[in-house]
Amino acid sequence: MANIEQLVLDTEFDRIAAGKNAIITVEDRYKLDSMPKEWLALGESGWRDRERNPLPRGEEALKTTTKAGWPTEALLRAQVSNLCHGDKPKFLIVYGGSGQVANDWTALMQSREILRELEPHETLHMAAGRPYFVFSSFGGQNNPRVIISNSMIVGNWAKYFPQLQNAGMLPYGQMTAGSWIFIGYQGIIQGTYETAGKAVEVAESNPRYDELSPLGQRMMVSEGLGFMSGAQPLAFKMVKDKLGRKNKIALIAEVEKKRIDTCFDRGFLDKKARTIEEALRMSETARDRDEAVSIGVHINAVDLLQYLVDNNIVPHFLTSQSAIHEVLQTNTGSKNTYPNFGYCPQGWTPEKALDKRNNSPKEYVEKALESVARQARLMNQLQKRGAVTTDYGNYLVGTAMRAGYEEAREIGGFVPMFIRPLFCEGRGPFRWEVLSNDPNDLRVTDKYAKMLLDKDLVTSTWLDLASKYIPIEPGLPARVMWAGYGGKENPGRAATAMLLNQLVADKHVKAPIIIGRDQLDCGSVASPQRETRAMRDGSDPISCYVLHNFTSAVMNGAISVAMHDGGGVGVGNSLATNYIALADGTPEAQRKLFFLLTTDALTGIMRHYIAGEPKAIEMVEQNKLFIPGKRFHFDYEGLYQRTRQMIKEKTEIDTFDVPLF
Repeated sequence: MANIEQLVLDTEFDRIAAGKNAIITVEDRYKLDSMPKEWLALGESGWRDRERNPLPRGEEALKTTTKAGWPTEALLRAQVSNLCHGDKPKFLIVYGGSGQVANDWTALMQSREILRELEPHETLHMAAGRPYFVFSSFGGQNNPRVIISNSMIVGNWAKYFPQLQNAGMLPYGQMTAGSWIFIGYQGIIQGTYETAGKAVEVAESNPRYDELSPLGQRMMVSEGLGFMSGAQPLAFKMVKDKLGRKNKIALIAEVEKKRIDTCFDRGFLDKKARTIEEALRMSETARDRDEAVSIGVHINAVDLLQYLVDNNIVPHFLTSQSAIHEVLQTNTGSKNTYPNFGYCPQGWTPEKALDKRNNSPKEYVEKALESVARQARLMNQLQKRGAVTTDYGNYLVGTAMRAGYEEAREIGGFVPMFIRPLFCEGRGPFRWEVLSNDPNDLRVTDKYAKMLLDKDLVTSTWLDLASKYIPIEPGLPARVMWAGYGGKENPGRAATAMLLNQLVADKHVKAPIIIGRDQLDCGSVASPQRETRAMRDGSDPISCYVLHNFTSAVMNGAISVAMHDGGGVGVGNSLATNYIALADGTPEAQRKLFFLLTTDALTGIMRHYIAGEPKAIEMVEQNKLFIPGKRFHFDYEGLYQRTRQMIKEKTEIDTFDVPLF
């Protein structure tokens, strides 16, 4: 019976893919006629120009245009900021291949119209990338203004996502694209920096490091300079060895020249090379001068890896961050309307890859799988020669195994190899954006965050680097840092959020601030090929914990809360949540931010406590936190008052003297 039902199901999805519900043209799929004409006229260059893009500036940025004020105004600006930072605004694509801010332009413009008129006690529900309904609710204005779900499909049906997407029924939300809190290349830069830094430590502590060539001891190799992977060159450049003497050389392969140019123009890439030979000459010059440098080379990653293998050039760190997950998110049942090629197989140009993906998708997938398997095989060869090798959460390993290269499993995951101890402390990519759109306001927040977190080596070291190296990008000025739980002795996420709120109240900054994070976080995601890969207790695919992270954000004052399937690794392979909170300078916001940011970090610590991670167990015991399964009175009021005290001690700023309950 099950087989008959499956045959019926397959026939139905074939009908959707090829029949009257299928999208025929890009214009039909994205409904470009619903895009404001002045926005269409911008082109990609206009969206990326801080003086021309649609975000308000100057005095206009200090005003609200919505009935509910800043809670909805903030979300309107967050949507636009995503597009300003992003890859292909015309097609609502923000990053990661096909990660979109909404399903189509009609849906986005409808959501914006609703947000402008939304009452302070109402909530807009966005389902499958479009407005679903608006309800008032018991919690009124204490509830989120928006609830978002994207690319959510019942498990066994995930393989049909490409057909449903191509038929215009739902978008790929990625992570921060569909939850409206993408902040440009900077978004994952500290996570990349922490990963690379730890990889360098591991490499240099290995006896085989001394066997590498002088160039190999400096060289860090990867692929991808897109709107997520573009963080790599600057992050790698920041990393020195543990003695602080050797600068690093980042060599990044990118098959699309335009992406190299954009990354260079934005200040995240130092040099551009047309060939491997030219890139290696640049690398040797930097080595001889003991200079840190990042080089983007216009070549397919497989060709670069083959050259390194053939010439026995072994980098001490090797990874991959192109949109490999897109290969298996290709609709092979009919023609497609993808604006991005996703992954470019070896031997093809990006133009050919895009044409084949749209018009000969079976050929595209076959060629791409062959290429990914070859790439993984070459990475394994360099790993065996001494390179510390990892994927970077782009489904490289899973795709190569699907192509028949089982040994791809030997390539480790960056989270279990390098990041998990940070997760166990409740750390992750905490971020904020200044709604004034004024870079000076961002500098003010940097200054006070450094004062607050001066004893936290992870965040204080990073904030020094960020303010020195990271340029202002086209969207709202933003900052990311891996803040953690903190506790009664050390400030963390909650203290930082409360401080930002007080900076608004005291007019140190000119307008409110929105706060969020990436879903690549300690407690918000189940992703067996990335964040929850190789959990100590084998609980990699269990996503129950993610739902509790989602509901805690709904309960604790976020202005929007989102849930997605597939972020980074493709639909069916992960489940993750996200939120946006508002620091508007009010006492009520202070209380909300304390609850939201405290519980957000705690869910990460407890998730890893359950898995038996020693660092998480240590955090629970030292800080007298919840022990899952046991009744325990957590002293929220005491932690809240101690957090207020730490803010005062560190920054001389008084927060609101209001009770927590």
